Amino acid sequence: MSYHPTKRTTEGVARKHRLFFLHPGYIILLSWIPLAIGFFSGVELLLPLLITIPSFFVMRHWISQGQVMTAYYEMLLSCLWMSVAFILLCHFFIDMSYDPVNIEDNVIFKGKEYVADMQVWIETGKGTEGTPSLFIREHLIHMGIIIAAALLTGGFAALFFGAMQMGYMNFYVVWLIANSGGDPWAYYLAWPIWSVVRVFSFVLIAVVLAQPMLLIFR
Repeated sequence: MSYHPTKRTTEGVARKHRLFFLHPGYIILLSWIPLAIGFFSGVELLLPLLITIPSFFVMRHWISQGQVMTAYYEMLLSCLWMSVAFILLCHFFIDMSYDPVNIEDNVIFKGKEYVADMQVWIETGKGTEGTPSLFIREHLIHMGIIIAAALLTGGFAALFFGAMQMGYMNFYVVWLIANSGGDPWAYYLAWPIWSVVRVFSFVLIAVVLAQPMLLIFR
């Protein structure tokens, strides 16, 4: 007795195949290619752009399916993956001298400037991180950019802006660990808890506010 698949069965199989390509592990595997191209290209903005593209398509898919929390979790996974990749690449391919001015880097957007500001904060307690008025103002501006970018571009520009931030923040993490003298506390404190909370919050804003534009043009 021969079996003839119904239209529903065929569509279900096709959908499973499509979802396979959206599996987190598959996205992470494929992301190595654009990540490596962006990192070794020497073009600062190319790296976050190439990282943003696969993440955006994953987010768009889950939002179009009405699974907003899945989209959120996938973007958090993307942030984790991005952090690991950035840290490893910077650790192995960039000489992290103590003085940020001497770091030979043309890869990470705003990398040297951010490290220099954080160095002042670590050594003196001053700088953006140590001045509440500057700290709050800067992050309100960043939040405003995320909100506008998510609403106007369906989340793409918000993810791109977030990728740029993740880049220079992880650049600082590598610098701190490299210049900590082997102190194990550097591994635990390099990512301050308020920065982690900020990432969770900004990703949530980007995913939620990306919905109107994505649902209109899906």
